[in-house]
Amino acid sequence: DLAPLIIKRTHSIEEFLKLRVIDMSRTNARILKRMLDIHTDEDYKCALYSYALSISDNYWFKPKHSKMNYQDIEFKDDSYFDMSLKGDTSVSNFKNQLTPEITTTGSFEKGWRYIDQEWWLYKSGTNKQIFVELLSYQFAKLIDLDTAIYEYDDGYIRTKNFATKYNFEPLAALLGDNDDYNLAFETLYDISNDIAKQYLKLMMFDAVINNIDRHNENIGLLRNKKNGNIVSLAPNFDNNLAFYSSSEDNLLNLPNKDGMIKLFINFLKKNNKAKDLFKEISFKEITKEDIENCLKNIPLEIPNQSSLPNLILERYNYLKDYFNKQHN
Repeated sequence: DLAPLIIKRTHSIEEFLKLRVIDMSRTNARILKRMLDIHTDEDYKCALYSYALSISDNYWFKPKHSKMNYQDIEFKDDSYFDMSLKGDTSVSNFKNQLTPEITTTGSFEKGWRYIDQEWWLYKSGTNKQIFVELLSYQFAKLIDLDTAIYEYDDGYIRTKNFATKYNFEPLAALLGDNDDYNLAFETLYDISNDIAKQYLKLMMFDAVINNIDRHNENIGLLRNKKNGNIVSLAPNFDNNLAFYSSSEDNLLNLPNKDGMIKLFINFLKKNNKAKDLFKEISFKEITKEDIENCLKNIPLEIPNQSSLPNLILERYNYLKDYFNKQHN
């Protein structure tokens, strides 16, 4: 009952480790591996150098015959933060290998910092990517979508660990790399109607913000640590490639011609269960001024940001009108 979902599905420890190891395509990850004197030709085994312990859950590996317990290895040290985030090699002591950095996934340079007994994940990015992440967070709050906290800090984006009371498990644990809307919805619907509804609201949010980078490792589930029960969909996170982060052409289409919006609506048209469940989602009434206030909360500016309130509102209202037609 308590086993990680991917082990339940695949019966493979190797597949489990592959989901919780640092991406060695990151320059700083390769530096970190050398500094920690990690020797393995198979990257997924790197996770075992920190007992495969992760910030986002309480799964770990105990060496055979060891008397250690979880409290003995629980992360309380962020010594390798600067190395992991910035490539800073000035760390004086390389003996302590117990670091959350080697079980932190993702392709962007990042690092965990321990502040006032709370973990914050810092991530690098361009000025536009950081701006987009902050705007996505502000907009998610505006429409009452459950979301991870994001803040700007000295040239980086940071987010507070949302998996303190629960175990976070990525949707990849259930579906692998297959991020088809229909498969994901049906899988979550079988678990819980409420979770499936949370998924639909997140997909609607992605369509509005043009999030082209939602995949099975940046969406997931929260599980009760004591009994393994699935509690809810995890809060929204990782939107730094949304809006026009990758291309300014991404938001120029009219909503009825936009690929992300059409993808979501076509899915609803084909799946009657999703269509019926979508009718139960309430759309908050928002104004252009509401979105302008979101922008005021962002301590950065990017070119052409004055056009964003109208663009966002137009996309949101298009989907809201579609919802109203379905509801009636």
